Amino acid sequence: MTLENRTIAITGAARGLGAALAIVAADRGMFPLLLGRNATALAEVAGVIESRTGYHAPAIVCDLADSASIAAAADEISATCPALDILVVPSRYPDPFGRVSVEAQVRHGPVTILGLTQTRDGRLKWLCAEGWSLPGEILHIGNTNSRLRFTPQPDDAFAVADWMNRWAAQGPTHHVALGIGHQAGTISKMARLLGLECVRL
Repeated sequence: MTLENRTIAITGAARGLGAALAIVAADRGMFPLLLGRNATALAEVAGVIESRTGYHAPAIVCDLADSASIAAAADEISATCPALDILVVPSRYPDPFGRVSVEAQVRHGPVTILGLTQTRDGRLKWLCAEGWSLPGEILHIGNTNSRLRFTPQPDDAFAVADWMNRWAAQGPTHHVALGIGHQAGTISKMARLLGLECVRL
């Protein structure tokens, strides 16, 4: 899919990453629609885009934490650009306008997680665990979610609190990579080749 001449609605476009994305999108020939809580800041971003590209980007005030604001913005978006191609929303929110979904989960079966942290003296440390992606309910919070169990076999009892305590004791960071298959053996070998500590739970 070519991005040129596509309409892209960007939430949080009044500042920071959202504003930068809107400007770059316009530079690449896209038509950004700006969404944010601060009308003045949105107008400034629209002005930058117009001075660089000649395109006057519509700006719509919208607070993603306010359902009434979302409803009003959705009506304005439909009136302004009914053929919306792309919607950019922070990952902590599901799509507030009901046009796209980012809910997903990893294929069921064996999985491995890999986290990066550091040792007391500041060296990089890997932290990994093998488990299972299982069918069942997942959280609907706008992020990729999977129902995981870190046990030798998928039907084994899972002492969640004990496992979390052992994981937390290693000083993990917030995010991990999640991949299909049991890959801890390969990860441990790679760590040895790179001279890194690797803890396998």
